[in-house]
Amino acid sequence: MKQRFNSFVLFIVIVTPGTAEVCLGADDAKTSAVFDVTAITTVDRLPVQRVMRVLLAEGGRSILVHGLRQPDDQAFAFNEMLIVLHAKTGKVTHTLADDPTKNFGPSNKTVKVSPDGKHVFFHGPRMRVIHQYELASGKKVRTLACPENTQGIWTFQPTADGTQLFGVLARPPATVRWNLDDGKTLSHDKIALKPTAKINPRFLFTIKGSKQLGIYGPGSNRQKTNFAFYDLKQQKIARQIELDGLFLTQPWPAIDSEQVLLFRQTSQDDNSLASIDVYDLPALKKTTTIPMKPAITSAGMQRVGPNGRYLVVLSYLVQVIHLYDLKQGKLLGVVAPNNGGVAAFDVAADGKRIAVLYGPWKNGALLADQIGVVDLAPILKAKE
Repeated sequence: MKQRFNSFVLFIVIVTPGTAEVCLGADDAKTSAVFDVTAITTVDRLPVQRVMRVLLAEGGRSILVHGLRQPDDQAFAFNEMLIVLHAKTGKVTHTLADDPTKNFGPSNKTVKVSPDGKHVFFHGPRMRVIHQYELASGKKVRTLACPENTQGIWTFQPTADGTQLFGVLARPPATVRWNLDDGKTLSHDKIALKPTAKINPRFLFTIKGSKQLGIYGPGSNRQKTNFAFYDLKQQKIARQIELDGLFLTQPWPAIDSEQVLLFRQTSQDDNSLASIDVYDLPALKKTTTIPMKPAITSAGMQRVGPNGRYLVVLSYLVQVIHLYDLKQGKLLGVVAPNNGGVAAFDVAADGKRIAVLYGPWKNGALLADQIGVVDLAPILKAKE
């Protein structure tokens, strides 16, 4: 089935089965591209009641599904599961994790795939350990433990070379690095912030070419955004910068960051993204401002594509994905399933595909009951 949209923006329309013909712009129909859109599977074929997120792994050959399964003995509790699907057939190849810890309500556990796509890291019980699995075999490689006298691992990220895992601890605020060759702890750096710092750590990130740790968080004034640069050796803030305005912030990349993208909100009561300020690190010097035209309403999940080329943002109100060119500050397109919306997504390591959890609208609610892949290669090639 083919469907043409002559509009001022591009729409990638997911249909099942078939293809969707998409125009890059109403002014030039010759620039249209045809996307082969494939629905991989439906959630009811999986041993879970709810899917939280989907990730692409093994070079796009596999789709990793993080889901929740309801045990028979408790109606309001869920067990965590990681399921590996074949990206073409949708068949379950194996299950990596079945965490028996019962969670009451949505899970906020982190799931990360290694840069080479061969391993996956997943929060263990009470977020005090991280399990490392081999995707091809489904075997557990090792368990990385939370340091003593700490209350849990907030989030984590493998380094770009895949040799280490960088984690952020919740209480007390600290960072930790594990060696992935033997699982040993390489470093555990505590963050000792004085009350006069006036910053509530929201993100911690390492800075490329610097021994300082970047800290972002709101200050005492809700109209201000604060950045602090923490000297790990001297255990104190080396400098602190206060920016006017409200931002949604994402360091890129998360480890050994070279840039910080500041997504400026329209106002305190409106979290629409009006523009993006790009700052180079470690100087935290603004290099450019990218206007969001049109502004992205109800901005939620955000991902930066490989090499900082483009930005992918999920609008949680209308449940569509916006794809922006960060170099030119232009809207490349919108991933919007036919008569439906997107609940979660993941960008492949090569940046050419997006895995999506999507489904139709029913009685005013999004029924995310399908898993599929969107091919971005035609639009990215057309913009080169």
